[in-house]
Amino acid sequence: MNERKLNTLGIYHFRQIAAWTPDEARWIGAFLGFRGRVEREDWIGQARARSTSVPPDPMA
Repeated sequence: MNERKLNTLGIYHFRQIAAWTPDEARWIGAFLGFRGRVEREDWIGQARARSTSVPPDPMA
């Protein structure tokens, strides 16, 4: 459900969430109906970690 709502805003990638400002995070939380959830669950920090992580080498 959240994914679909984010997609309606043009948000499809972790790197987009990683670039949110605190004001944008608050707005998104209100838009989703979960005030404070984005900050509480550290969506930005998690998105930064996922968008910069290197996938494991399947041949290793």
